[in-house]
This record gives sequence, C-alpha cells and structure tokens, in this order.
Amino acid sequence: MKKYFFITLLIILFLLLGVFICIKLLSPDTNQSNADTNPTMTTLNSFIPQNINKVKVTITSDGTENNNYSNIIYYLSDLNQINSFIDNYNQIKINETDKNNISDLLYEINFSGDTSSSFKVYSNNLLSINDENNFFEISNDSLEKIAESIDVKYYLHDSNLEKPSSDSCYNAQAKVLSNLSESEISSLKNSVRNIHSLLEFRLIDRVKTLKDANNIYWEPETVNEVFTQPNGVKFQSYGFWEYRDELQDLLKLNLNDNAKTIVNDILLHLQSGMDNHDLSECFKAHKILHDFDYLCINYPVSLNIEPADWGGLDCYYGLIENYNL
Repeated sequence: MKKYFFITLLIILFLLLGVFICIKLLSPDTNQSNADTNPTMTTLNSFIPQNINKVKVTITSDGTENNNYSNIIYYLSDLNQINSFIDNYNQIKINETDKNNISDLLYEINFSGDTSSSFKVYSNNLLSINDENNFFEISNDSLEKIAESIDVKYYLHDSNLEKPSSDSCYNAQAKVLSNLSESEISSLKNSVRNIHSLLEFRLIDRVKTLKDANNIYWEPETVNEVFTQPNGVKFQSYGFWEYRDELQDLLKLNLNDNAKTIVNDILLHLQSGMDNHDLSECFKAHKILHDFDYLCINYPVSLNIEPADWGGLDCYYGLIENYNL
C-alpha cells in the first residue's frame, strides 16, 4: 500500500514540476530589454516627413576629445538616394527618456518635405527631435547605422529608367529645335554638348572636395576671381560659374518655350547648388543636361571625344516624360 502511495506522490510531484516549467516557458521574460517591453518605444520613421525632397546632414564631431575640424555638411536631393537614406531610419527604435545629460553632438540630420524635422544625435546614445527638450535613447547598433548612413555618396549615372524609343527622342528633338535657324541649331547642339562634357568631368573630379558644403574650394566654383589658396598660391577661378554663364548665353538664341523651360531649369539647379554649396543640386542640373544632350537635341549620340563616363550612354533620367516632350 505504501509502495503505491509513494508512486502516486512521485507522479503528482512530476506533474507539478511540469506545470511549473510550462508556466515559466510561456510567461514573459521579465529580463527582456526595454526595447521589447517599454510602452514608450517607437521608431524614427514616425517623425520623418512625407514627400521629402532634401536631406541635410551635418557632422559636428568625431566623438573624440581632439575634435579640431569644423562642421561637415552634405546634401541629398536625388529621390532614389533620399529613399535609400530613409530606409536606414525606418527600423531604428527610440525610447523616450527623462535623461538630459547630453554629451558631444555628433550629427544633425534635417529632413525637408511636406513638413520638416530635425534629429540631433549625441555620443552618449541620446537623440533629440526638432530641438525639443524631450530626449530619446537609441542602441549602440542604431548609432552605428546612423553613422553608416551619413557617409553620403553621389553617382553621376544612376538610373533604372528605360530609355525612350527612337521615335520619342526624334519627336522631342523636333519640338525643342523648332523656331531655330540652322546656324542656331548648330550653336545650341555644340554648346550643350560642350557644357555637358565639362560638367561631367568637373563633377567626377571635384566630388570628394565639394561634397562638403563648408569646403573653401566652393568659392572659386562660384565667383569669377583670382582665388588665394591657404598656402598662398593664387589661381584664376573656374568651374560651375563658367557653365552657368554659357547656359545663360543659350537664352540669347531664339529658343521656343519648351527649350527655354529646360535651359532655365538646368540653370535653376546649378545656381542653387552654387548659392548653397549644395553639390546634390549640381548633380540634378547634370541629369537634365544629360538627357537634353544625349536623348534630345544631339540624338542619336555621336562622340568626338571620350566622355567622362561611358555609362552615361545607356542612362536616362526621364526628361522627355517630365517635360511632356
């Protein structure tokens, strides 16, 4: 009898132990990270405006005690690059905190779209939004993702758009060249090809220098003057201001409204880039100029000299559709 009693008792104990283990396995882990359990956790995506057309990145510190360089400023205007940039932020989780003991400001990221927002990122994993006094905590992984995202790059020929048909190109060509004499057509074709070629070489050659809006070598790109370098050496400035002046000369031709609109838009972006030291706007000017040259007035392409990038021959940025040509 006692034997059966002990067997029954052991069975009950094993059942109780099994129930206890199941409860532990199925119950929430009280040691989970705040990222999973904190009700104030959200993502940066909820603070990013819709229809962003410009991103400004300011790098204010290298996170060391010997931070001797001035702010570095990058701009993004290309929508594909902006969307790729934002993708890095969509999954970054932030946790509201009452901490306000900020350390070194590392980065400031400004988004402009339907509205605007500004993120400030600090070296002690704190982040503020729109200069408000409330702060958020981010993980070390998120801080690294932000650091990787601000390594802004510019690409001369980067588009997935399919090139238009020959008929579309010839129709666009006829529209923009109408009202021009043969000599004016020749002048327009030669000038646009020359400006396009020079701008491409310039963007490739100067991108590493001019991607920083605070670089002193923006000055000789914007003003026709003798520029004095930090080492005292002087040289006659050249670059973007020359291409702007040559584009303005095209407006002296008897251009129709279609052609004037295109040339003025190229000038608008180029001048904006020069005024704000915004290299991304110069790249936007190149996109319009590229299509205007290769897929419109000088179609089909015939090259007398090697281009800055052969990849441009197969690239299309949408000018014909964008301008209803």
